[in-house]
Amino acid sequence: MIHVIASMRVKDGALEQILSVARQLVAETVKEAGCKRYELTKNIRDDNHLLILETWESQAHLNAHLQSAHFKALSPQMDAFRINPSELTVTETI
Repeated sequence: MIHVIASMRVKDGALEQILSVARQLVAETVKEAGCKRYELTKNIRDDNHLLILETWESQAHLNAHLQSAHFKALSPQMDAFRINPSELTVTETI
């Protein structure tokens, strides 16, 4: 299994806008082959810190997700509301 934590900082005042796009991304991604978990979460101490927690059957499934039409369309839309690009931590089950 491949696990991804995508951490992002949201610009002040842009939380609702990024959530609208991120929820679309989640709705499409959970339908993908090999997707075991794709969950949007918020830091309980900081509303402007979002994380997407992902679990994929394999690296190939994650790679396919990164090439999917919905990811390529929605991820750039989220960029307008982020302070910096998402920080990714990718791990695998051992």
